[in-house]
Amino acid sequence: FRYQQNNDLKKIPKICKDGVFNIAMSAPGFVTKGGYVMLDALRIFRKLYPDIKIHLSIIYPKHKTNLGVNLYIKLFGLSDCVTFLGRQEDMAAYYEKADCFVCPSVYEAFGRVVVEAMYAKRPVILGSNVGASEIVKDGGNAFVYNADKKRAYNLAQKIKEVYDRYNDLD
Repeated sequence: FRYQQNNDLKKIPKICKDGVFNIAMSAPGFVTKGGYVMLDALRIFRKLYPDIKIHLSIIYPKHKTNLGVNLYIKLFGLSDCVTFLGRQEDMAAYYEKADCFVCPSVYEAFGRVVVEAMYAKRPVILGSNVGASEIVKDGGNAFVYNADKKRAYNLAQKIKEVYDRYNDLD
């Protein structure tokens, strides 16, 4: 995989069939939508589980001009497993390419993307601080990680839980 900066969904690996666990995320406001939390969780996940191939696609239209994000990805060696996408006209097609959807927002009143991903029948991982966490059951219809302390580590653990249970999820 290569660090992608385009809107081409064809660049995202096929769902789990090619041995890659695909994570999707929407982060138009990178910091408040938990972009750095997700990148840190990805870094931790790869360190803890080096044998699991993982790929992250992030909808972040301003990725080309955010030098901090680009530096972070290069500094922590994530360029081989991250794809940045611009605005998506067809969110259903975006969800269809994912094995799971993550909403690690730092501030999120509800998170409509959570419901959209659930509607697309994708497992959803969200932080305990996301408003939608109040209407889901952890381990039932979604996965909720503790966003109060060690949020990136907790998110990495939830990703592993979804990965381990992927074939048994309904």
